Amino acid sequence: MSVYDEAKFKEWTILIYADGNNNLQPYIYNQFQLIKNINKDNINIIVQISRKSIDKDVSWCGCRRYLFSENKIILLKDLGKVNMDESKLLEDFLVESVNTYPSTNVILVISGHSAGFIGLMYSENDNAFMGIDEFSKALCLFNNKTNRYIDVLIMDTCFMDSIETWYDIIMKSKSSIRYAIVPQDNAPIEGISYYDMINSLLMYQNPIINHQYIKEMMSKQLLECSLFCINLREDIFKRIRKSINEYAQLLLLENKKSRDRTLRLCCIDSVNDFIPLYDFNNIDTCNSDVKECIFDIMKILGEIIIFNQYNSGQTNRRGLKIYFPHNYEIYNNFRNIYRQMDFCVNNNWTLLIDDKYI
Repeated sequence: MSVYDEAKFKEWTILIYADGNNNLQPYIYNQFQLIKNINKDNINIIVQISRKSIDKDVSWCGCRRYLFSENKIILLKDLGKVNMDESKLLEDFLVESVNTYPSTNVILVISGHSAGFIGLMYSENDNAFMGIDEFSKALCLFNNKTNRYIDVLIMDTCFMDSIETWYDIIMKSKSSIRYAIVPQDNAPIEGISYYDMINSLLMYQNPIINHQYIKEMMSKQLLECSLFCINLREDIFKRIRKSINEYAQLLLLENKKSRDRTLRLCCIDSVNDFIPLYDFNNIDTCNSDVKECIFDIMKILGEIIIFNQYNSGQTNRRGLKIYFPHNYEIYNNFRNIYRQMDFCVNNNWTLLIDDKYI
């Protein structure tokens, strides 16, 4: 009898898609080794992991799929030299694993290099990212083929905290994910601890995955991590996009001097090319329409961000951010990619960015 035949319906299926085909190899493999210490009867853990090279401690490289069961690591598939940035590889992993290892709830961990709306799962094999469109398509096809959703998506990646990126993932995946746990700015190079995260998620028997459960899970063991959790409801993201579009339109109606002053206030705590949406609160304006728009954005953010934990040095870097490049080179390099996002189509925010440089 094969390992697949022995699968039983369990409470959780935890899927880990980890790309170590780059300088993250030792950190990802260390996380992989720690997973075997999770000893729970009610879970399936399936890991698809890639390694760039052989070293003195590990005699294989390429991509493999493993099952963690009863403190044992069982090799399910040796996929050879493949690129983890290929969305079909992710789709097949999700579909095959969920169909083979049925459960009540599904968690997906994505681990590797990413660059926000540029893409994720950077592979040195082909020097490429999996685009946000491709990632979303894989999730959508997973949902179509299994009639299942990802209950919690854990992003062990950098720069995946922008409103534009999540808007596109939600719309293009057809709302295939319920909640996402995301690092603020950079994830630590050693990664988010899979061991701690999984143990946190497994606090209760037969949980109902809702806002309260996510808050409990996030607050118990992850207080030292700069993480936040997003409620990925499509209707809420449509509302915040509409409010940001209206806010940008109001700014465009102001004279350029006033507009530039407002944007400087938004960017006062910004250290890269993204503005934390919460920093719209920095604006001191007499314009009642602008005030109302900011109030609406803050209110909707309160519905989107369920739990927000950040280090003391990052109090102004919290929550979702929005793209606002600081120099012409950045603006010019990524303008075409950015404007093709669903969030940006017919959105005055893109005109506001253009207004700064054109």
